[in-house]
Amino acid sequence: LTGAPPGVHLVGSHGSEFDPDFVRTLTEDQSALRDRLAAELEKIASSTNGALVEHKPASVAFHYRNARDGEAERALDAVFSGPATLPGVHLRKGKKVVELAVIETNKGAAFRRIRQRVGATAAVFFGDDLTDEDAFQQMTGPDVSIKVGPGETAAKFRIDDTRDVSRMLARLVELRNRWLEGSAATPIERLSMLSDQRTAALVT
Repeated sequence: LTGAPPGVHLVGSHGSEFDPDFVRTLTEDQSALRDRLAAELEKIASSTNGALVEHKPASVAFHYRNARDGEAERALDAVFSGPATLPGVHLRKGKKVVELAVIETNKGAAFRRIRQRVGATAAVFFGDDLTDEDAFQQMTGPDVSIKVGPGETAAKFRIDDTRDVSRMLARLVELRNRWLEGSAATPIERLSMLSDQRTAALVT
């Protein structure tokens, strides 16, 4: 849908969806479990004002951002004591969302997979959700982990909001381009120096 150019890797559902035909890799049992989860979460959402169920290829997400505290608490109790306890279900918690998946994955595993796929020697990761902590914990050496917003985190750095994210990405592009241009410069030992003892020029 994005029309992203080659070299851009889009990964969905917290690291579980790497390819457009990902859903075909699910077994019949996994597909049946996903459908059962969807039915049970829809039932809970129907009795919770402000709750919303999001259907994904390998999981079902229960959003309660718009539900009142009391109703949200009752709904979460129903989720945790019901569909979340089914065999083969993997629970993930985010900001005002609970996701029940039929395969085990997280952003940390996705981060490792992308790093191997592209042969990255360093990475920059921005995140604002609880699920991003799995990726932060995988970062080492020259990697840069950046938490967006408040809250406890394993990230090395923190910025305030998404506007700061866009500013940092723009700055990163500038620095990267400057470095790439510098890598094409003629080595200093291949230059000649002209001077009149007052000024000097290096020429190729």
